[in-house]
Amino acid sequence: MKRLLYLIIAFSVQNSLSYGQTVENVDAVSNQISIGIRDSISSEILGEDREIWVHVPRSSIYGFKYPVIYLFDGEFHFESVVGIVRSNAISRLIPEMIIVAIPNTNRLRDLTTSHTGDGSNPSGGAENFTKFIEDELIPHIDANYPTTPHRTLIGHSLGGLVVANTFINHSHLFENYLAIDPSLGWDNQKLLNQGKTLLTDNDYGKKSMYIAIANTINNGDETDMTFETALKDSTSNTLHLRSIHEFSELTKSNNQINSEWNYYPNETHGTAPIVATHHALRFFFAWYKFEHWSEFYAPEPKLTGEELVGLIVSHHEKISAELKHTFLPDEYEINNLAYMFLGKGDYERAFPFFKLNIQNYPTSANAYDSMGDYYNSISDTTNAIKYFTKSLELGEVQGTKEKLNELKEGKK
Repeated sequence: MKRLLYLIIAFSVQNSLSYGQTVENVDAVSNQISIGIRDSISSEILGEDREIWVHVPRSSIYGFKYPVIYLFDGEFHFESVVGIVRSNAISRLIPEMIIVAIPNTNRLRDLTTSHTGDGSNPSGGAENFTKFIEDELIPHIDANYPTTPHRTLIGHSLGGLVVANTFINHSHLFENYLAIDPSLGWDNQKLLNQGKTLLTDNDYGKKSMYIAIANTINNGDETDMTFETALKDSTSNTLHLRSIHEFSELTKSNNQINSEWNYYPNETHGTAPIVATHHALRFFFAWYKFEHWSEFYAPEPKLTGEELVGLIVSHHEKISAELKHTFLPDEYEINNLAYMFLGKGDYERAFPFFKLNIQNYPTSANAYDSMGDYYNSISDTTNAIKYFTKSLELGEVQGTKEKLNELKEGKK
């Protein structure tokens, strides 16, 4: 069935075709746009009920599964991270993802890695909080949402401190770690000092770590001190920045870590999360972008239809390996490429795309209807009738019945 043929020819697939472009759910009663749901989990480990905010891509209605982002300080960063992920996914630069935001109940308890001060404060509960994430939250999300095993952890400030601690001591939990201006000066750099040996010697199995350093020189006051000068300073004004930089260099020194860090001279501690999250996700998923679209839109393609299909299939095999789940080429994207070639009268290149969809989606009425259109275009009435008939057996596609009846009438 033809779908947006002329639009597709005029506008590249990677920008125009994505389920993520559909409008988010609109509550018909309140007329409000929703980007997620409130869920909750009763934690025996923490001894309390924990609310979580969950964004699931709209395309989940098609039965897709997704990698997951876990986000500390969820009440502050949920909306921005949803927006960043969706905008990059629409452009096919990263996959669509489920986002699990964890609002705070006792931030000082959960997002600090060691106890400081007297017994009157609850600091130092990060290990217990991590146990909650591993033993209760992740199993809850996997049991109730369409997840794949690929997970990313994002944290800012004290949340970034816990990201660093999770990476150092529990790296098996996540594939990607984003620490945004993490508070690594905490407790006289206790975690940083612990990491000096572990980050140098441990095998982290090519886990990815991105560290963002904000401009906190002199606590944001006017100063002529440069980043390079601050790294040589020894005052408390630059301890935060120097601690992050030292951690960043430690991760870079271990070739088992896929690591990157950036200093953001124009961003404060509070403004760094948005730009850092965008850059980190592009870094983590640098392998996701399909680099061969020009081969499909060349005036005279050099590759055969089978070779073009092979590029798409091999790319999705790579995605499947990275995300630990089988990701098939999108049915409607392949369909539109097929019709693009069919509309040009390039039947030899069109056929492998129609064939691929039937192989990948053998219960799709639309895939068989489209193959019927192909055979009808080359005046192969017998096969056109065969595929239109199969399409109707699988489900109703607009126009199939009319096309089939017309072909049958013509054979009388």
